[in-house]
Amino acid sequence: MKIALEYPVNWRGSLVRAVLLRKPTVDEVETAAPGFIRSGATRVEISNVPSIRLLACLTDLPIELIGELDFEDFRLLCDLVGEAMGEVVNQERRKNA
Repeated sequence: MKIALEYPVNWRGSLVRAVLLRKPTVDEVETAAPGFIRSGATRVEISNVPSIRLLACLTDLPIELIGELDFEDFRLLCDLVGEAMGEVVNQERRKNA
């Protein structure tokens, strides 16, 4: 889903006004909690700054750009990821019920 930024970011000569955020996979939900997330064949350690690294994975943006986001935009994106992770977990539970 495309999310408009309330506070666009200047990034390497371009103004980033929106980001594309995808839903996490079940594998990402299961592995995001402590330590690692997996995107395709790539396993990324998230122990230091989980939210920034997880958002970078789900938006396909550089970690450095995520770090430049205004906190309000960052918090909104984190909230959306949290909601999506809950949806994925609930779907998986319904499948296994």
